[in-house]
Amino acid sequence: LGDLSKYRGRDGGVNFLIESARKYVGELEIVAIAPLTNIARAMSVDAGFASRVRKVWMMGGDYSRDFAEHNMKCDVEAAKIVFESGMEISVMPLDVTRQVAIPVSEFDFLGDGDLGLEVRQWAEFKKLDINNPHDLMNLLSAVRGEIFDVSRAGSVEVSESGVTVHREGNGNVYVVRGCDVPAVTSAVFKALGR
Repeated sequence: LGDLSKYRGRDGGVNFLIESARKYVGELEIVAIAPLTNIARAMSVDAGFASRVRKVWMMGGDYSRDFAEHNMKCDVEAAKIVFESGMEISVMPLDVTRQVAIPVSEFDFLGDGDLGLEVRQWAEFKKLDINNPHDLMNLLSAVRGEIFDVSRAGSVEVSESGVTVHREGNGNVYVVRGCDVPAVTSAVFKALGR
C-alpha cells in the first residue's frame, strides 16, 4: 500500500479508503476492527465506493443474545449504512471471539514490546486473566476461513441501541457462528510469531 503517513490524523482514513477503492476496483477487502464510521463516511463522500469494494470483514455485533456490542453501539447509524450498502460482508461477532480465551501468561513471549504491554495493560484494566483475540480472529477469518463455521448469506438489522440480528436468506452478510478453538489458538500464536 506504500507510505500511509500522508493519511495519519487527517480524516480518520476516509480518503485512504476512497483512494484505495478507486485504485483497486473490485479487489479491495477491508478488515474493520472498530465502529464503521469511516466506511460509512467514505460511502457518503463517494457514491460509488461500495460498488468498488470486494468485501468487508468486520468485528462486531453479538448474535447469541440481546446485546449491543461496542463497535455497533458506538455508531449505530454507520452500522446501518454499511449493512444496507449491498457490499459483501463477513462478520466476526463477539459471541464467537469469546470462545477463544487464552491465558494472558501465554503472551509473555511478546515481552515488553508494544503488543506485549498492550495485552497486559488491557488484562489489568479489565481485571482478566484471559485474552480474547477479537481483532486477530477477524483477520484470521479472512485468510483461514476453513477454521470457522459461517452462516449462509442473509441480512443484518441493527436496532437503535446497536443490537444486531442476522436473518439467513436474501442478503449479502455472512456471520461467523463458531470456530475450531484449538486451530484458531494455534493460528493466533503463529501470526504473532510464537
